[in-house]
Amino acid sequence: GADALEFDGSDTANPSDLSLPSESDEGTAEPDSLASEDSEESSNDISDTQTLPCATCEGDFKLTTEDDVATIVHCSTINGSVTISESTLVNLSVLHEEGCLEEITGALAISQNENLETLDGLDTLVFVGGNLKIEFNSALMEIDGLSALTEVQGEVDLNHNHQLIDLDGLLNLETLGKGLRLWD
Repeated sequence: GADALEFDGSDTANPSDLSLPSESDEGTAEPDSLASEDSEESSNDISDTQTLPCATCEGDFKLTTEDDVATIVHCSTINGSVTISESTLVNLSVLHEEGCLEEITGALAISQNENLETLDGLDTLVFVGGNLKIEFNSALMEIDGLSALTEVQGEVDLNHNHQLIDLDGLLNLETLGKGLRLWD
């Protein structure tokens, strides 16, 4: 059998404490098998049949690659800010794996991402405690991935997203703390 995943009794986990299989681990275990207790190296791996619970994560996160995004896939609340900047990402769909992320207590900044076309993957996000800034994303065509967002306590600032065709992703926004700025 595999080792059970345990937290220290709190609902808080640091994403770096969560062990996820790397791409090189794929195919090394039978799909329905669990990691062997006999091997120290594989005892921390998580097989396809195990899932981690959604948890509160502490700290600020800068996401530039799909691997970076995978570090927050099990975060339901991030007590900190998230910056997606100068990334190679086309979307954030890796977050769909668990659908955990509901709350960011700090700011969410999405800026200077040349390839980012959508915000798909943020579909479960309902709350941002700071500013929401989406700027200088030259390929961003839609923000429908924010459709669950109901509250931003700071300012919503959208600028220099020249391919953005509508703001439908903000239709469910009910509470806006400081205002909305839109400019080209």
